[in-house]
Amino acid sequence: MRTKFLLFIYNFLILSGLILGGWLLLPLILTSSKRRQTFLYRLGIKPPSASKHSQFFLPSKPIWVHALSVGEVLAAFPLIQALKARFPERPLIFSASTQTGYEIAVSRLSQQVVRIVYFPYDLLFCVKKIGNQIDPALMIIIETDIWPNFMHFMQTRNVPVMLVNARISEKALCTYLRFGFFTQLMFGAFTTVCIQSQADFSRFIRLGVSRERLELCGNIKFETQAIHSADLQIDFFKRQLKIPACFVKSGLKIIVAGSTHPGEETIILDAWRRLKLTEPDTLLVIAPRDPHRAASVGRLCHDAGFLSMPLTQRQNDGDSDSDEILDVLIVDTIGMLKKIYAIAHIAFIGGSLVKCGGHNPLEAALFAKPILFGPDMSDFALIHHKLLKAQAALQVHDADSLYNAFRKLLTDEPYARMMGQNGYQLLKENRGAVAKTVNAAVRCLADPI
Repeated sequence: MRTKFLLFIYNFLILSGLILGGWLLLPLILTSSKRRQTFLYRLGIKPPSASKHSQFFLPSKPIWVHALSVGEVLAAFPLIQALKARFPERPLIFSASTQTGYEIAVSRLSQQVVRIVYFPYDLLFCVKKIGNQIDPALMIIIETDIWPNFMHFMQTRNVPVMLVNARISEKALCTYLRFGFFTQLMFGAFTTVCIQSQADFSRFIRLGVSRERLELCGNIKFETQAIHSADLQIDFFKRQLKIPACFVKSGLKIIVAGSTHPGEETIILDAWRRLKLTEPDTLLVIAPRDPHRAASVGRLCHDAGFLSMPLTQRQNDGDSDSDEILDVLIVDTIGMLKKIYAIAHIAFIGGSLVKCGGHNPLEAALFAKPILFGPDMSDFALIHHKLLKAQAALQVHDADSLYNAFRKLLTDEPYARMMGQNGYQLLKENRGAVAKTVNAAVRCLADPI
């Protein structure tokens, strides 16, 4: 009775908000290309086209894996592979909430799953329509994106729901506890919560998850998969970048700033301007978190006096022997960052010089690269502390400290090499979370095929 009352209040508030604020919502959707392109899919009105099948076909009783956006989608890759190996006869459905996350899933997972869909809005008719279409045997949510109507729907259908790679900070805990009734409604519905660290244990108990449903599995982001050298095609990729012959002879050094956010590129370019005075044979590669920002990043480079070019233009440039001295290469497409980390000498992790929580530094560690990040790595707190403790990363705070770190790593090659090897060793030592998570999934499936 209490659950039904809380759901009634929740849906009444949503309906009231739509009625009173709908005239504001529509312009937001129409003026945002990302919201406009995902809106009908998330309502369940328009089926997505990412499938192995030409028709909108969904198999019986699949395992449904959901990831909110880019970071969670990337973390899902090794888990999807392990689930497919453990349940070869059980079809896999994958969903994402954002357009960029969906596009990365399509580019990387289309051969691993039978269907890639958008996650429904937490409106009753959306949840019921998409939930009934998929009709999963098991629901796996990676890290976040938890909603009352969706959790209640799964509970009423007796579908076990797992929260994997789960973590929660003290700040997030306080926010959740302010809405205690709704929080317990959501978190209490989980069959199993696979937490990253012992520090998360008591926090999830306070959110309404019973002790028996908590499992310490570790962080699946340490399971970043290596790419075979044949798939990377590094030499071909370098030729695509059209690095001038004069740079190749002098030993070009490449610094990659990955997953950057607005406000961050200005700081990076300030440090880069000073670095070029003493280290001219260097190339900066900026990969904005949102590739659609490539044009605005290009304008920042122009204003700073640098010659820049989008990656797609550089690759399509017909003059492969160009000796044009490029200062900054801007990545304007998704799915390229891991390949670019492979050719980097230094990797800076974006989202950390501004208050965005940082991004996953382990893809750079996979290629034994020295890692830099800013003061805000709150979304990757455990990983960031481990990297610093292992002397695999340096933390910077502004353009001055970033310049000093760049200079140190470029002029002290043994130190840079040591940092990279420390990060790679840390990655290897912390693997195993995916296997524990899959074992938890086995226990959750009440009647496996």
